[in-house]
Amino acid sequence: MTKSRIVVSWAEGLGVDLREVWWTESVDGGQTFAPAALLFQSKERLQAPKGYAMGLGYPSSIVSLPSLTRSGLDSGAIFLSYAESAGRGSRLLLITLPAGGKSWSQPVPVGESTERAIKVMPSGAAVGSKPAVLYYDRRDDPDGALTDVYLSIFDGGVEFQDLKLNTVSTDWTKTTGDKQYAPIQRNFGDYISLASDGDVLAAAWTDGRGGVPRIYVRTIALRERR
Repeated sequence: MTKSRIVVSWAEGLGVDLREVWWTESVDGGQTFAPAALLFQSKERLQAPKGYAMGLGYPSSIVSLPSLTRSGLDSGAIFLSYAESAGRGSRLLLITLPAGGKSWSQPVPVGESTERAIKVMPSGAAVGSKPAVLYYDRRDDPDGALTDVYLSIFDGGVEFQDLKLNTVSTDWTKTTGDKQYAPIQRNFGDYISLASDGDVLAAAWTDGRGGVPRIYVRTIALRERR
């Protein structure tokens, strides 16, 4: 939401194979919405990273859901991040709806991307006019299961500033569930989220460095360049 509009986005597809991103908007406080429109479509199904599982007895299928956020200004731009299959891995895309605009920008790749990189589960926020995306990343171990958490902040030009937030990588194939508090849960992606307050970002994710999944949080304070 901004001061004058409500924008909604979601994914559609067959079963858990969600390849289409749709959107609509309201300019009257949610009383009516424009007809839904297709925003983006992936060519291939997003593959689950090695070691990913929803829970005991469930298929290890991963869905890609759009993450929608707005700039810190009440009438500012709206940002959408989305994960799609790319080559032998996956990549993240950022699409921008300008303030007052009716057409989204072309997708911009988020962070360092190669054919074998794996990036999944984006969560977006913004500091002022700068969008930021938090996600799981395997750029250092694309063929394995060692997983890191990266924060990519768009500088307003054509590049992102990438920050690695964890100090120890998590091996998703060796991290067991939490038998005491979540005896069935195995899904890392349920617990990754990015929020902002003023010039501070708060990033929360699931980390298995201790052998069981635990929630870690880091805060990042941004300062405008002068």
